Amino acid sequence: MFPVINERINIHIRVIKPVSRSTQQSSKGNTMKTIPLSLLLSFVVFTLSSCSKSNPTGASGSQQILPLKLGNTWLMQYTVYDTTGAVEGMIYDTATVVTDTVISGVTWYHISSKVFGGGLTADKSDGLWEYTSSTPSLFFKYPANVGDTWNAPMNASSTYQITLESDSASVTVPKGTYTCCDYQLLLNSQPAVEAYLCPGVGFVAIDVYSITKSGRSYKQAYGELTSITLK
Repeated sequence: MFPVINERINIHIRVIKPVSRSTQQSSKGNTMKTIPLSLLLSFVVFTLSSCSKSNPTGASGSQQILPLKLGNTWLMQYTVYDTTGAVEGMIYDTATVVTDTVISGVTWYHISSKVFGGGLTADKSDGLWEYTSSTPSLFFKYPANVGDTWNAPMNASSTYQITLESDSASVTVPKGTYTCCDYQLLLNSQPAVEAYLCPGVGFVAIDVYSITKSGRSYKQAYGELTSITLK
């Protein structure tokens, strides 16, 4: 569920050319690739109150780390960078919860997005889970303590290491300022994603990393929340 963008680390990806609101960028430029809902679109926190203080809740009053209900919609804008840090373009994406299905008594949701893609997602009592390759896995433990580290599978041979870096990160995006949970995700000991989630809101901001041919890690995209609709 994350916009993971690196072919060299074998993440499930779709290629998206950077585009502006009105003009698609040249096809000769680098491309942005996606993270399965299991990587950009999942991370958790110390206590409900510490991560949600001064933050809005969903319309239902829930405090899930990523509110899942049919019709919930997040508008995100992504700034895409090249290996030198220069801006290559922008991607504007709408992520909407479009369908649900019940498996073994658990309701799982699918989010439609050109950036986020992948499996089914569910909120459980211990956090946000994703159904990947027929196996449900916990990606965003909730609640958790700052410094907690856990693993989640990327595929049969690779594993993400996820750490809750902060439960009170102040993040300002076009939609406003939120007190967020800061989750760091590593793959093969390299940064893959740093995501800022607000309970009752979901993704507020996200850093997506890639790796150069020489093995150097660099920030490939930064996403930020511009609008949200919760049912």
